[in-house]
Amino acid sequence: MDSNKQKEKVHFLSFYTEGDGKDQGLNLAAEAQILLGHVDKYFSSVTMRSPKSLIDKDARWADLFKDRRDWVKTRYKNSISGFKWSENWAAMNFLVWKPHLIKRELLESNEINFGDILFYHDVNVSKYPDYLSGVKDWVEYLQSNMKGKSVLLFDDDRLPLQIDCKTELIEKYKCQEFENNGHTWAGAIAIRKDEDGIKFVSDWVEMVSDIDNVSPITNFGNRKGYVWHSQEQACLSILFFLNLSNLSIKKVFLFERRRIPPLKISKLRYFTRVSARAAKKISRKIFRY
Repeated sequence: MDSNKQKEKVHFLSFYTEGDGKDQGLNLAAEAQILLGHVDKYFSSVTMRSPKSLIDKDARWADLFKDRRDWVKTRYKNSISGFKWSENWAAMNFLVWKPHLIKRELLESNEINFGDILFYHDVNVSKYPDYLSGVKDWVEYLQSNMKGKSVLLFDDDRLPLQIDCKTELIEKYKCQEFENNGHTWAGAIAIRKDEDGIKFVSDWVEMVSDIDNVSPITNFGNRKGYVWHSQEQACLSILFFLNLSNLSIKKVFLFERRRIPPLKISKLRYFTRVSARAAKKISRKIFRY
């Protein structure tokens, strides 16, 4: 029997907004078609969802796409410190739909069997051309990196957790010791349909279901190093740190790019730059003393 046929199937999932009165997002329908054209021949199944397609099948999805802009503006007035926030994110309910969508596909898709892998990837290939760079290698890369694993996550740029995760969420889940550790990028995530994979995404759903966890509202907006709260991504980062002892979960560093798999040259450039910075620090200390 062909060894490739023995490998688990890998399924692709993405999501796009249409704007123009259909939803409160940007019109990314063209980007969705471009991405579809690149991934279609490599995966066992390809699914592209939009708010309209989901709501048309189940009206309950409308609550997950609730426009929260006015809600934020009202609460901003009462904030102690003020804070930065994205109107685009708030218009799409802080992107809480993402873990809900991934869980829905895992549990309800007739295409995905137990043991298969579901790979979610963001759609905006115009803003991030790197998204398309490694598409032909995705399936093999995922199968290789998920041997014995249920969840594969990515850190795109080693951005410290404290930069895009508000203090309230960090303290709520007692993750202060990880404030300077790299965050987790929510633009790509692979989940195996097994007990550990389903539990992980279910925990993510539960975390984003508390609006205090995803909203940008904070009394520490002027905290040193803090930029803004990355909502569902911040929750994913926290969830990763809560599962450090779970050997079924793996995170890969992309060496400051959003290309999967990461290029060897990106690794070389990154380590060369880091080594140069370290050398400068050492030389400054020597000179000082």
